[in-house]
Amino acid sequence: MLPILLLNLTCCLADQAPDWARDVRPILATHCMRCHGPDAAVREADLRLDSRESMLSSGVIDLNDADQSILLQRIRAHGEDRMPPQDAGRALSDDEVAILSAWMTSGAPLQTHWSFQKIEPPKPPMLGALKAWPQQPLDTFVAAKLEQSDLHPSQEASRTTWLRRASLDIRGLPPTPEELDHFLNDESELAYEHAIDRFLASPHYGEYWASQWLDLARYADTQGYEQDRTRTIWPWRDWVIDAFNADMPFDEFTVRQLAGDLLPAATDADVLATAFHRNTMTNSEGGTRDEEYRVAAVIDRVNTTYQTWMGLTMSCAQCHTHKYDPITHEEYYQSFALLNQTADADRVDDAPHLEWQTPQQRAHAQEIAAVVQTLSTEIAQTRRTDVPSQGKYWIDDGLPPGATPLGEDASNGWPWRIGLNAKPCDPISGNQMSESSAQANAFAQHYFENSAEPIQLAEGEKIIAHVFLDPAQTPEMIMVQVHSPADLWEHRAYWGTNHGTWGEDGSPSRLRMGALPEPGTWTKLVIDPTLIGLPPGSIVDGIALSQYGGPDGGRVFWDAIGFDSDAERRHDWQFDRSAWERRLAAVGYRGTPSEVADALRVPIADRTPAHNERIEAEWRYATGTLPDTKSHFRDQREALAQARLHRVTTPVMRALPKDGYRATHILTRGAWNDPAEQVRPGVPQILQAPTAPNPQTRLDFAYWIASESNPLTARVYVNRIWESIFGQGIVETSEDFGTQGDLPTNQPLLDHLATRVVDLGWSQKALLKEICTSATYRQSSQITEDLVARDPDNTLLARGPRFRLSAETIRDQALAISGLLDRTLHGPPVFPAQPDGTWQVVYNGAQWAESPPGDRHRRGLYTFWRRTAPYPSMMTFDAPSREFCVSRRIRTNTPLQALVTLNDPVYLEASAHLGQLMHEIADNDHARLTYGFRRATGRPATSAELEMLESLLIEARDQFNDDPDSANEFVRSCRLSQTENTTELAAWAIIGNVLLNLDEVLVKS
Repeated sequence: MLPILLLNLTCCLADQAPDWARDVRPILATHCMRCHGPDAAVREADLRLDSRESMLSSGVIDLNDADQSILLQRIRAHGEDRMPPQDAGRALSDDEVAILSAWMTSGAPLQTHWSFQKIEPPKPPMLGALKAWPQQPLDTFVAAKLEQSDLHPSQEASRTTWLRRASLDIRGLPPTPEELDHFLNDESELAYEHAIDRFLASPHYGEYWASQWLDLARYADTQGYEQDRTRTIWPWRDWVIDAFNADMPFDEFTVRQLAGDLLPAATDADVLATAFHRNTMTNSEGGTRDEEYRVAAVIDRVNTTYQTWMGLTMSCAQCHTHKYDPITHEEYYQSFALLNQTADADRVDDAPHLEWQTPQQRAHAQEIAAVVQTLSTEIAQTRRTDVPSQGKYWIDDGLPPGATPLGEDASNGWPWRIGLNAKPCDPISGNQMSESSAQANAFAQHYFENSAEPIQLAEGEKIIAHVFLDPAQTPEMIMVQVHSPADLWEHRAYWGTNHGTWGEDGSPSRLRMGALPEPGTWTKLVIDPTLIGLPPGSIVDGIALSQYGGPDGGRVFWDAIGFDSDAERRHDWQFDRSAWERRLAAVGYRGTPSEVADALRVPIADRTPAHNERIEAEWRYATGTLPDTKSHFRDQREALAQARLHRVTTPVMRALPKDGYRATHILTRGAWNDPAEQVRPGVPQILQAPTAPNPQTRLDFAYWIASESNPLTARVYVNRIWESIFGQGIVETSEDFGTQGDLPTNQPLLDHLATRVVDLGWSQKALLKEICTSATYRQSSQITEDLVARDPDNTLLARGPRFRLSAETIRDQALAISGLLDRTLHGPPVFPAQPDGTWQVVYNGAQWAESPPGDRHRRGLYTFWRRTAPYPSMMTFDAPSREFCVSRRIRTNTPLQALVTLNDPVYLEASAHLGQLMHEIADNDHARLTYGFRRATGRPATSAELEMLESLLIEARDQFNDDPDSANEFVRSCRLSQTENTTELAAWAIIGNVLLNLDEVLVKS
């Protein structure tokens, strides 16, 4: 603090008016604004010291005689009259008082905080001695700052150093020896650009930048809180990887993650992107209030959105008006209102979901589904009319042949209930009906699909179902879903209040048919299939019956499900036992029809060959198909089932229907159960253009965030990129661009980068190419005594970046150098080695089941992330738990980190494999060590370095030869499968361990 004050005082003495943002406001914020700031609830004496008008109208500042101003008199006072009071902090120093005095004398100018001002393209500065140095426009702004500070750039880094630096910065992996050779042999003027292009085109580029985005998104594979159950959200992580690899413009990247589900003609990928805000935690502990934790999730989304895209500590306004930034308590809840209209509600199942497949998996399933659709149509059209039926309806006292009962209420078979003289109702047809119960405020569902007796809908045909609602336990919603081989379950009709999470409300995938039927009586539901996306000719082979329980739960009875009056014509077949038995005998089966029916009721997993034989005989008779045709259809349907196994359900954002919007209130002190006045959607006035309308929807909000008129988004975005590359942002407090954050060390440079990325179409790859080919970036990171004394943190950029790598990169690099890295992209999380007992968590018996070789050697971002027990070695290297959004990892330097890289099973295995690789690459130690050193560091070893390694190798050999048992144990601990020559392998593993622990390897320089 003292050097800054002295600098500011020097400026004042040089007749330069103190700057409000740089010089004056930090003093008042530190000492005064807690009681005299924006928050009216705690403001003393109705005085605001962040407002020039308030200071002038109250008379606390005197522009004609600063020393006589009330402000300075109270600051200089003693005893009870002193400000700040003695129990509130220290008195202001003489330097601080001098700055305030000079500021008042200059007219007390007060400007809007720099980051809230519109971004204006800065004028390129005129350079003197360094005018020939720049290679990119950004270099001119760096050079100007160096000239002002009487500093000179460092010499250019060696080509090998630059290539390793660029490879790590762009894709988080070191260059291979082959890539080094290729670059060193490229003598063209474009060699640097070509190398950058190759790194940017690598699929591992997306992995590296996605791993950084996961901290902001608080990504984890579990729900958090006490039970911390698992959740399937990794498809979103893969979406982020693909978005970076495709160089999706950052404004589109923004809109899709915040409101992709609201885009016109939104695709599944657009909806999947919204899982960004489904990374919020879910409390599944018994006895918790869902609304309390739903509100907590929305609060987290507000805070995360402003932190991620605008670098604001919005959370400070959650309980009261922000103490330092011009953001009111009301404005906080106006933003809350924009994110308060989604269907998720702290459910244990994390609904709503999206069923997700990769594009390749989806295309494969669609190809098979087309074949199944064709065969289903043929079977439906050729079915003989003398087949014995289940009765008048498709579903009455039994299911269609081949149907497998599934769902919550069907774990032990379809929930049939013999209803004669039962309460509260009897079946409306036949002897049985289906009974379903739902817990309070929860879904229940039973269904079947892939019936061997599919139905082809005729022109004008309606789907019918009879339903009886128990008056004592009336649900809030009932739904009928229809399955088609072509597009699965995307055909839904519901009655009552919408609690559905599948499909889009108001569309054929979730269409409201009206109010709930009257409880206590059988009601015939009639569905026009064309309204739910099933035109004439469509194939139906499954039905799902669903309900959402009200406060007292729900109890529903279903019966007589079929296809309008046409169902009687289609299904009321005459049963001729003798004809059927003759037909069965003709195909070689001697059983009875009842045996066939019994076989069909056995779950598929439990069927014996005899069961399948009976079903097969019925199938051949019923369809009149040849065995080859039947077998083909059966095989194709099995293949389709297998293809659909790859689908996963991922939590996503879904908007509530407009008639179901929640009212948003200011929450007193942030308490979810203490609402105050109602508010309308909006954003902080300080960030909004004076004449622009407030955003009214989540999509409006996303577009506003990504607009060029927003003064923060582009600045925060490029600052984060700069921080990733140079180790420190131009604004060091990347998490706080508000008035309490650090000022930019070079605002013209920051604003140049912000305007430049917009000009480049928000292309991160294009911006990275400019940065990584700049003269600033190509400097050596060599530190001199003069630079340490004058610019220890390299804020002026008189040298290249040098700092320790991130947790994931250290691990990925060790695996890559050793040759163990599995470079497979995408997929479920993996479980590399970790210490036993790490997962001993209360109320959750999940165990860490280590992945096999290959999976356990995947990149770090694929590691299973449990919030209550994150992967230990990454935590040691400063990775967060991901319970909340983290904008900046603070790098630490602890002995535990050395213990990890020296002893952790992952690093031991990598060390041993590197040693084995060196041993096998050549037939003499000198060549082996030369190869290993270059592979690890990217540069040739010096003769002195090789001598030290050779000496260590000899010493290790001697020790292991003297103690072969320790060599055997060491090799086993390193997971080397080879058992011969273990002393030699152990010695080389020691060399590999040393190489991977070199400061030069753990640091990017």
